Amino acid sequence: GADAAVVAKDVPSVPVKLTVKARADCRLSVSADGKLLFEDFMLKGAKEAWQAKDQFVIDVSDGSAIHVTLDNKKLGALRKGPLRQIAIDRKGLVNR
Repeated sequence: GADAAVVAKDVPSVPVKLTVKARADCRLSVSADGKLLFEDFMLKGAKEAWQAKDQFVIDVSDGSAIHVTLDNKKLGALRKGPLRQIAIDRKGLVNR
């Protein structure tokens, strides 16, 4: 029926929130939905948060220097060394 078609339409999605805490000094860039939101050094202890509709892409000088939280789900530190184009969507890390 017509009602089913209305329900099947895309419901406006709730933004997904990414929080990054620096465990050590590092350089970080964060894009959300294709727009660059942050590109700077993060000093140990600093904390930043951003929102996206679909996904984040991050570059970091050392993945083990940051601790990542998606909404309220802790993803933890990434692997050691420079990481490029790490995609994170609402389900979590797309690639690590």
